[in-house]
Amino acid sequence: MTVVLNSQASIYRDMISHISEKLLDSSSRSIDAALYHQLEDPLNANINMRNTIERNELYLPENAKKLQRYLNQNLKKEVSTLKQVDIIGYGNKKGDYIGFRKNKNNGTTHLLLKEQNSHLYIYQGDNLQSPVLNIIKNYDPRTRPWYQKSLEDPKARWSDIYSNVEENESSLLSAISPVYNKNKELEGVITTDVLLTSFNKFLDKEADEINGNISIVDSNGTVWLHSDHNPNAPMHHDISRIDSIENPIVKETILYIEKVGFDKALQEKIISLNIDGQKHFMMISPFRKRIPVEGYIIASIPESTLLGALPQRRQFTIIITVIACLIAFVLAVYVIRKLIKPIIDTANSAKELAQGNWDTPLPINCTTQEVMVLTRSFKFMAHNLKRSFQELQDKVTYDSLTHLYSRTGLDNVISPAITDNSGLISFTINGFRDINDSVGHLSGDHLLVDISERLKTHYQDQNIEMARIGGAEFALFFYHIDDIQELINYAQQLQSIFNTPIQSASGEVVIQLSTGLVYQLNNHNAMHWLRCASLALAYAQSKSSKLAVFEPYMADISQKKTKLAAELSHAIKNEELLPYYQPLVNFEDGKIHGAEALIRWNSPQRGIVSPNEFIPLAEDNGMIINIGRMVLRQACIDTAQKIASGEWPDDFVMHVNVSTEQLHDGNSYQRLQAALTESGLEPKNLSLEIIESRLLNNDAFIIELLNKVRALGVHIAIDDFGTGYSSLSYLHTLPFDCLKIDRSFVKNLTRDNAETSIVNAIIHMAKGFNVSIVVEGVETKEQAEILDSLGCDIAQGYLYSKPLPIEQWGELSHLIHRSQA
Repeated sequence: MTVVLNSQASIYRDMISHISEKLLDSSSRSIDAALYHQLEDPLNANINMRNTIERNELYLPENAKKLQRYLNQNLKKEVSTLKQVDIIGYGNKKGDYIGFRKNKNNGTTHLLLKEQNSHLYIYQGDNLQSPVLNIIKNYDPRTRPWYQKSLEDPKARWSDIYSNVEENESSLLSAISPVYNKNKELEGVITTDVLLTSFNKFLDKEADEINGNISIVDSNGTVWLHSDHNPNAPMHHDISRIDSIENPIVKETILYIEKVGFDKALQEKIISLNIDGQKHFMMISPFRKRIPVEGYIIASIPESTLLGALPQRRQFTIIITVIACLIAFVLAVYVIRKLIKPIIDTANSAKELAQGNWDTPLPINCTTQEVMVLTRSFKFMAHNLKRSFQELQDKVTYDSLTHLYSRTGLDNVISPAITDNSGLISFTINGFRDINDSVGHLSGDHLLVDISERLKTHYQDQNIEMARIGGAEFALFFYHIDDIQELINYAQQLQSIFNTPIQSASGEVVIQLSTGLVYQLNNHNAMHWLRCASLALAYAQSKSSKLAVFEPYMADISQKKTKLAAELSHAIKNEELLPYYQPLVNFEDGKIHGAEALIRWNSPQRGIVSPNEFIPLAEDNGMIINIGRMVLRQACIDTAQKIASGEWPDDFVMHVNVSTEQLHDGNSYQRLQAALTESGLEPKNLSLEIIESRLLNNDAFIIELLNKVRALGVHIAIDDFGTGYSSLSYLHTLPFDCLKIDRSFVKNLTRDNAETSIVNAIIHMAKGFNVSIVVEGVETKEQAEILDSLGCDIAQGYLYSKPLPIEQWGELSHLIHRSQA
């Protein structure tokens, strides 16, 4: 009897240890990954600020105001993207300090400035005129942990955990980068402070997932963070000692670690402690090497959560077994011998269950009722454990909406199987956000489900794994691909699968795909493959073919694009974008009758940036709307002033490019009226240019808006005509006054091919619409003479003038047409 009970207890312990180890290890890995991503972005932002300060010498005393503005702008920028950032500051070798702390309630910033009296003043606003919120006396940044840490190593890095100097002494972790002058001498340290309280949300969520407790501590037993599921108990997210910890689980865990030491505690895979009459299973895991901070994750889960009512059932089973054994002992040896074999079989099967072999058979034919009860109890326990473990595993492995693999699930499946002959396709639905907005989010979810069903129908090959790895992003992994062309063929086949519209509650939805391909990477890490596929997908979305195979340079392009977008955002705020004006010359009199406003960016860091480089980026991220508004407003003001001063005639027409994104903005018509009203420009002096290819979707909203604009008296010009393949019937529906022939048709124009050229065909067609014709890209006198002979009205190009800022237009005054009174 004793052997049976001890065997059962040992198996029970092994089983619980095995299951709890898997759950707690999974939770620890998730927390480790989350901490890494929470810390990676602030450190990169800190390095970028250090580079800007060094490059522009903002550390010099005469640049103190510029440094103050720069730090304030960076913190406001990071408020929405890096919510974990609390303070951005700079302390120099003289002991001076300037910084900004974000206001968590309204998104504003507090100025932190060390005055000449050695005190640190914290202002309510971001300037010295704001009221003082707090004063830290005798503050010297050079004695702070983050400054001292930077003296140990000249590289950018993370500080140790420390407390801030204010009364609440919140726990901080600082990204620090030493700032050096051109002589490689240390000038100071730029610091980006992250409050450990920013990790609360994820920590609480992870604790809820396992219905347990999670703590983050250091080797001294200091608690940085811990979760607490009692809503009435205070949260301890500051640095705490034992006497200040109210959570009994965290408190007992720290006491245990202090008793046995960290080294011994780390050697134990699972620690079992009895706390308040209940057993808790714990795992201590150090931060992995990619997190440059020394710390430990302690994840715990109560036995009641793991097993539910199984311990009580086990106790009942033990009682029944004991009674049965006592009765059996009184009986004959024959009965005892009959009992031995099924009990041993049950014990052996239970050992297999403890190893996770859920389908291990248990004895069926038992000679006594007691053994039968024992066997059934083990079956019941095994069934419950298997179901609980499977449910937890499914949540991580599968997408709950489509039931395809999740990103983590795909990672787990393909990680051991990636070879040089494997392939990966990542694809997304173009314009899914617009589809979601038009049909509703519920219908958008149904659309994703329909897509997954089509994938399951068409790809039933065991060579393929399917997953939903993002909002509208899916992935297909191929265990074996003969060559890259086969992978491309699969990618092209994908679009044909979705040629048939998908039915939704709002009607039919036609979808188009962009696909990114990965093949034969040196690194066989699954997460690396998925990241490369996403980069290729982003690149594909900018191509007309909507398909791209990953190349290493795409990672550099992605980084450069991100950096350029940040600089462009600052350029818009700092008014670095200005319109230049290129004259439009009338063939009849050779005089300037108008101009086109062309945007130019003079970046302090890059110099002159080509519009071909930043305009597509602005169109992708929506900045083109603000750029378009700025150009339209300034062009109207400049034109009105020139006409009022008599430098330009009353019939001078200013052409301004307008994007379809700008037209789709809800207040585009009102903003046009406001620009005309503010500048005092007459509508007849303004012409809006719209690229032909952007008008091919027969957008009823755009057509209605253009009719209203033309009714206002503003001219409409179709730009880059001939590149969009518009039908004549469609052109008849558009309200326009002018066609601008694209420069690509002028480049190879000669006297020999003039009569058969596309330019000649466009001119004859345009005459039927009774509109003026402007030809772009005129660079030689021969081109001008040919175009004049073909019947063009107006020319534009470097033959007459390059685009000039408004201040330099005085050089062209003798060429400007003068209207007759």
